[in-house]
Amino acid sequence: ARGADVDLILDALREIRSRSEGARVLLAGDFNEPSHLDWSDDAVRAGEQPLRVRFPTSSRLAAAGMKDLFREIHPDPVKNPGHTWPARPLTKEYLEDLSLGQIKKQISTPTDRIDFIYGMNVTPLSADVVVTPSDHNAVVAEFEI
Repeated sequence: ARGADVDLILDALREIRSRSEGARVLLAGDFNEPSHLDWSDDAVRAGEQPLRVRFPTSSRLAAAGMKDLFREIHPDPVKNPGHTWPARPLTKEYLEDLSLGQIKKQISTPTDRIDFIYGMNVTPLSADVVVTPSDHNAVVAEFEI
C-alpha cells in the first residue's frame, strides 16, 4: 500500500547518491508497517510472530542500503522487540472515540514496531524506544557521522 511512497524515497536516495556516493542520510518516521527484521524465522520459532513476513517497505529500504539503526544495535527481535505501537492499550471504546472503531477486543500493548530511524553511511552508537504521551512510543538513536 505504500509502494508509491517508497518509490519517492528511493528516487530521492538515488539522486543524493548521484551527487555524493558517501552522503550521510537519515530517514525517520512512522511507517505504519512492521519490519521484515522483526517478523523473522527466529521470531516465529519463539512464538513472537505467527509467520515470517518480508514486509516490502523495510525490505526495499534495506536493499537500497538503508540500515535500521535500532536493529543494528539490537539485532535480536526476540530479546529486544522494540515495539512502538500502540503505546497504550487500544480498547474498543478508545478506537471508537478516534473514529477507528470495528475492533471487538482489546489489543495488548505494544504489539509491533512501526516507527523507525534508518541511516546510510552513519554508525549507530545507541538506540532505544522511549515511552511518550503519544499513541506511539518514540525511537531515539545516537549515531556517529
